[in-house]
Formats: sequence, structure tokens, C-alpha cells
Amino acid sequence: MKILLCTFWTFPHTGGINTYINILKSELEKTGNEVDIFAHHPSFEYYYLLGKQELRIDKAPLYKQIYTYIQSYYTNLFPQMDPWIIEMEAERYSFEAACSSLKLDEYHIIHVQDVISSAALSRIKPQHVPLISTIHGWFTNEYYLDHPNSGKGTLPWIYNQYIEYSGLTSSQLTLLPSKWLKDIYLNDVKIPPAQLIHVPYGIKTDRFTTKANDTLEPLEPLSPELKIISCVARLVPVKGHKYLMEALSLLKNDRNDWICYFVGDGTLREELELLSKNLGLEKHLKFVGARIDVQYWLQQSDIIVLSSIQDNQPFVVMEAQMSGKPVIVTDAGGMPEMVEHEKTGLIAKKASSESIYSNIKLLMDSEELRIKIGNASQNWALDTWSVNNMLILVNSIYKQITLDKREGGFMKAKKNPDNDSSIKSVYPYSNESLFNDKDLEIWKEIIPHLPNGYTVPDPNIVKLIQKSTS
Repeated sequence: MKILLCTFWTFPHTGGINTYINILKSELEKTGNEVDIFAHHPSFEYYYLLGKQELRIDKAPLYKQIYTYIQSYYTNLFPQMDPWIIEMEAERYSFEAACSSLKLDEYHIIHVQDVISSAALSRIKPQHVPLISTIHGWFTNEYYLDHPNSGKGTLPWIYNQYIEYSGLTSSQLTLLPSKWLKDIYLNDVKIPPAQLIHVPYGIKTDRFTTKANDTLEPLEPLSPELKIISCVARLVPVKGHKYLMEALSLLKNDRNDWICYFVGDGTLREELELLSKNLGLEKHLKFVGARIDVQYWLQQSDIIVLSSIQDNQPFVVMEAQMSGKPVIVTDAGGMPEMVEHEKTGLIAKKASSESIYSNIKLLMDSEELRIKIGNASQNWALDTWSVNNMLILVNSIYKQITLDKREGGFMKAKKNPDNDSSIKSVYPYSNESLFNDKDLEIWKEIIPHLPNGYTVPDPNIVKLIQKSTS
């Protein structure tokens, strides 16, 4: 089969989506499938297709014209419109335009990796090509945790919730790594049960049954008496680093035979470095940035901690267990599904520095317990997190959806959203005088591939905002 793995976000990217895409592509290609990846380039300046043939699509000619039009359209209709929503709308339609330039009709399956790309592809893909999605996190609530003023009832919350609902229901099937996320979508977002399938992540076990590269050395010589604590996570609010740092401050008052590494980078780095100084942790806490040698850091560590206030099924927990290391997680999101307390890890209360501290201290005080939990978690992980388990489920879903397509059922085929002719919507690129020659050539290539009746903006979004602001 020819399969397109598609994400609105950047690729490569530090985080679970990147790991999942790499593993899925590698394993699918081993069985003879042809797999392409379409995503934003990390520079966010263009979109690109990675496969047998590479394709690059400059973003500026698309985004610039669409944003100008969308901004004018929405501010005329809704003067109180949130500027962030205008930006996201322009981003989504630019992504749709870029996707439409791909030869989508040549793919047997399009497998998207987020709600934005799912909502986007459903508007422009050929009707006969199946669309399935794997969703890696609770989009609406994660945005709220990063932007506390966007809680329930605000226009950003309503907009994000619609994009999330649309993204989930516009694909034929939605794969979810954790039972927690499935329950959220069933009970809070009201997604039909038949839409959702629980498919836990899997990773390649051979990477963790062999010793890490001995040529890699710690950043600085360490005393053998020092216990190494590592937190491998992006430096963003949802990962809860401040609670871990407060726990480390308590640990510092109790003992000094440890050092902690924050492995990862993100928007909070400067703020967290200042907090480290204020807590007097400079000698104990090191920020080492994003690393490609995560396996090495795990194998060098005595204790792994993930202090998230929301998380789905973090790969680093799986990798820590595979490495035979005791891991401390919080009771947030899907993490309690990954750990049996005091058997295959420890579970602290989320957003509780006291609880995180007490669990770290428990492991620090007992080498026997560290070894016992590490060994038990490795044995459990080698069986539970095998990539073969994930591939069996994914391949059966691919087979089901393509078989259903051949038989004409197509999983109760979902049509591209109908357009509402009562909502005035025109193409922002209809006036050729707006473009220079280079930009015009890009649009001339894209326009013929847009489906009949395609409109900008999405009429459903216009109706949503009309209802929410009336």
C-alpha cells in the first residue's frame, strides 16, 4: 500500500508525534509498504513531503494572501474576533492549500496525526481515499494549560473544541494511545464510541536490550556517590517542571548526594532557570537542552521523573522502563495506565511537590527498591510495549478500512463537509493582481486541485462564531 502520514506540526519535532511517525514509517516499510510524510518543516517557512520523491512548498505565498483575506473577512463580521483564531484559521487554510497540491488520489490510506490535519484533509481529500487519525493529546485542554485565559466559555476554547470534534469525527476511525484520552473524548467531547479505538504505542525493544554507546561521557565528571535523576521532557507548562523543582528543593534540605538533569528545551527554559536560581538548585540541577541521545541519558540515570500535569502515554516512560530504570510519574492523564505503583514504578499526585518529593526520597533511600522496580518494569515493558503489538492493531485497521472500501461500505463513508451557500465566501487568491509572478505560479498550480465547492473560510466556523458572539 501507499500510505501518507500527515501532521500539521513540524517534523522532525521533539515529542511523541515524531517518535510515533518514525516508528510507524520504519515498521510499515519493512512489510513492503510505501510511506510518505507530509508536515511543516522545522523552520515553519515551508511544507514538505518526505518520501521517494521530495516536494517543498513555500508557505509565505499561501499564508500571506489567506491571512490578509481572513483578517479582513472576520474583523468586518466580528469586530471582537480573537486575533489568535484569525491566525489559526489562516494556518489551517494554508495547510489545506498545500495538501491539495499533493497527489492525494494515489494514496491507499491517509493517516493523520493531529486534529488540525484531520479537519483540514477532510475538506480537500478525494472522496475515495480513506482518512484515519491517531490523536496524541487533548488539544483543547493543552492549549488552555498554556494559555490560562482561554478556559471554558471563551471563544478560543469554543473554537478549539470545534476543531477537535471536527478532526475526530471527520476521519473514518480514530486511534488513541491511552484509555484516559478515549474516556475524555467519549464523555467530555461526546464522540460516538464506534469512532474510537484504543491502540497503545509500541517501541523497538532491541534499542534497550543492548548497552548504550560507551563513547558518550557525562557533561562533567561525577562522584560515584551521586545519584542521577533525569527528567526528559519539553520545557512547557503541561510538563509540570516547577513542581519537580520544588520537590528537588525539599530533597536538597534532606540530602546532597544527587544531581538532576533536565533533558529537553522549550518556551519555559529562561523562567525555569531563574526559578532554579531562586530555589538554590544551581549545583544540583543542570539544563542540558534537547538531545538525540535520550537512550544514553536514561541508561546513565538512577531515577527517571516525569512531573506532567497532563500527558497521554509518554514515550519516555516506556523507554525508561525498557532501560530497567525506576520511573516516577504523576496521576495525570494516561500515565497511571503505564505504571503499577511500587511494582513497575511510582505514582505521585499531579501538581504536588510534596508527593513528588516523597516518591523521589523513597527511591533515594533504598537501592534495593530501585533495582527491584527497575527489573520488574523492564520485564513488564518488554512484553507490553513491543512495537509488534502496535503493528498488529494498526495493520488490522488498515486491512479493515481498505477491505470495507473495496466492498463499497467505506466504514459508513463520511462525505466532505457540505458548504453553506448562505454564507458569503470567496477565494482570497481570485485577484491575480495581488500576486507577484512567483506567488501566482504557486497558486495556479494549487487551484485546480481544490475540490468543487471548496470555500474559505469554512462555513461551519463562521456559523460557530456567529452563534458564540450573538
